[in-house]
Amino acid sequence: LEMVDDTVATVRRIATELRPLMLDDLGLNAAIEWLADSWSRRMGVAVTLHLGAADPAIHDAGSIALYRMVQEALTNIARHAQATQVCIEMQQTGGELQLNVMDNGIGFDEASIYREGSYGLAGMRERALMLGGKLGIGSSPKGGGRVTVHLPMRSAGVPAPATQPLPERELPSKRTR
Repeated sequence: LEMVDDTVATVRRIATELRPLMLDDLGLNAAIEWLADSWSRRMGVAVTLHLGAADPAIHDAGSIALYRMVQEALTNIARHAQATQVCIEMQQTGGELQLNVMDNGIGFDEASIYREGSYGLAGMRERALMLGGKLGIGSSPKGGGRVTVHLPMRSAGVPAPATQPLPERELPSKRTR
């Protein structure tokens, strides 16, 4: 019975991660916050969020793509980065939406996106390109990796608002490495 309960819980978690209802009900910021909190608790890695006060004015396909890109970036950090801290930032400036996912891990080089077997990074790149944007990856001079997504707001079909202030929030981590 315990194994069946664990299997049902795992299936529910996977289904929620595939298409979280809160993306529809509460918006992109809340979905990213839930994803980051859940990931932080599972991985024992502190996550700081800078998402702005309001959801970005983008269409459903853009919201889903951004959510998936954050999800994939966190998966890559868990698998490869050996990080203890992650920062997720999203802001609208002029006609562009920018998403940054940074960590303090070992970093990686930009050629990783083109390596065979790098399907996650390639998928992120394709999602960005389908929305008329671009994906950048690299390492910080201080160490750690960075994934940056630039999406033009015109792909959302709405005018872009002015730059939004980014409140800082740190999600609690229940485990440490």
